[in-house]
Amino acid sequence: MDIKFYHHTKFFWTLEIDKKFLIGCDPCLEKSINKNFKNISLWLITEASKEHINSLGAELIENNAKVVARKECGKFLRDKKNRNIQFLDWFNKREFFIDGYKITIIAIPTFKGHSTNSKINARKTNGYFISILKKNKIKNIYVSGDTYYHPDIIKSLSFFIIDLLIANIGESSNHFFSFSKTMDLPMLNSFIANLKPEKTITVKFKKEIK
Repeated sequence: MDIKFYHHTKFFWTLEIDKKFLIGCDPCLEKSINKNFKNISLWLITEASKEHINSLGAELIENNAKVVARKECGKFLRDKKNRNIQFLDWFNKREFFIDGYKITIIAIPTFKGHSTNSKINARKTNGYFISILKKNKIKNIYVSGDTYYHPDIIKSLSFFIIDLLIANIGESSNHFFSFSKTMDLPMLNSFIANLKPEKTITVKFKKEIK
C-alpha cells in the first residue's frame, strides 16, 4: 500500500492512499495558501483551536466527505450539510468504506501539562489510530494530535503494529506548571522507542518551534 504525506500549513496535512483517495487532518488554512484542496474523502480534526481548524479550513470540507472530530469542533461545522460527521470521544471507534478500503478510526487519549489534572485539561483533544485495510494489505497509522508522552497512550496502542507515526511537535515550554506543553524531541523518542513505528513524520507549528 502506497501512502504519501503532504504538509500544507500549521498542523494541516493530507495523506494520499494508493492514488485512490485523500485523508486530511486539521484544516486550518491561511489566506496566503492558494492550493486547490478538493476530493478529500475523510477529514480528521483533533481539536477546536485556531491552530487546527478555522472558517477558511472548514470551507474545504465538501458535503460528501466523511468527518471525524471532537464534539467541540461542531461550531465550525454547523453550516455543513454533511451527514457523515462523527463526533468521537476517547476510545470510541468508527468504521468507513472508501473506494473498496475499510478504514477503522479509534480516538486516542492526549495529555498536556504536568499536574495531576492533566487528563481533564486535555480532554478536548483527540489523537487517532487509523487502520486502512484493502484485501490482504493493511497499514496502521497513529496521529498524535497535541500531546506529550504518557504511558496511557502507549497502553491504548499496545495491541497494534504502528506502520506510521505522525507526531505534532508544538509548544515546548519548559515551565513545570505549563498546561500548554506538548511533545518535544525527548518525548518523541519515547514514543518511537515504545511504539516502534516503521516510519515517523513530525509536524511542526513554525510559529512555536524556532
